[in-house]
Amino acid sequence: LIRMYHRNYRPVSVVKADVLGSASENKVIRLELQIPNFKFMVGQYVFVSIDGVGWWPTHPFSISSSPLKPDAFTLHVATNPANQQSFSNKLAELVHSEKGSSNMVVHVHGPYGRLSMDPLDYSVVICVAGGIGITPFISLLCYLDEAVRSGRGKVKTVHLIWASRSTDALSNWFKDILRSFNDKIRIHMFCTAGNQGGIDLVQITSSSNERVLSRPSNSIELGRPALASLLPAFASDVGVSDSDVAVYACGPQGILHEARSVCYYHSFHYHHETFEM
Repeated sequence: LIRMYHRNYRPVSVVKADVLGSASENKVIRLELQIPNFKFMVGQYVFVSIDGVGWWPTHPFSISSSPLKPDAFTLHVATNPANQQSFSNKLAELVHSEKGSSNMVVHVHGPYGRLSMDPLDYSVVICVAGGIGITPFISLLCYLDEAVRSGRGKVKTVHLIWASRSTDALSNWFKDILRSFNDKIRIHMFCTAGNQGGIDLVQITSSSNERVLSRPSNSIELGRPALASLLPAFASDVGVSDSDVAVYACGPQGILHEARSVCYYHSFHYHHETFEM
């Protein structure tokens, strides 16, 4: 049975493998992979087998690149400082030891999954991410960026709310991608662990909605995002009905519960991803 299951994995060409982030406890591994005729949709994930790390998949990894780029895709895998023997930590060690991608042997099973809502059917799309829950939204935002530029779908504005305890993660993991989007995609980042490293953060107050809406995209604020006020503010800023708002969430249970409660109260359409890392 094990051999039959393992045969279903496809060999992958590793284009690039590196480790992002400067803080030892907040690193993420980026794998750029290539498979001939590989096709996937926004929101899908794959199981991964890597020689020297472990051949049996323990959990799925979200694809974090646009489906519009044929045959190639990217994965971002967060390390786990609480478990030095975890798949992600062993992968980080392998990437460091190989000093690149030339000797890595990777197999992929999938893709799997799908979004329950088509984002192009909504005028306002809001993504709520906690920590490494940002990864599926990188793929979604790349897709929406192309759709908005080409005039496909109903989307008028897109908001990403990303909360993390690490300013290093917020500042470095996806900085080039997040800064490349058109001005209809707004990035709102929140550091939930207090002032770190002297970075210029802004303390959130109860009347911060206007400031969050007016601050430059990709700025970082200090504190937890007030989803109960931010989500309806994003909808009213465009002047659309509640049923024309799609909210996607991924991250720890706390942020998922809060996002879901707000969506149910306002009748926003809601979809969530839950992965145990």
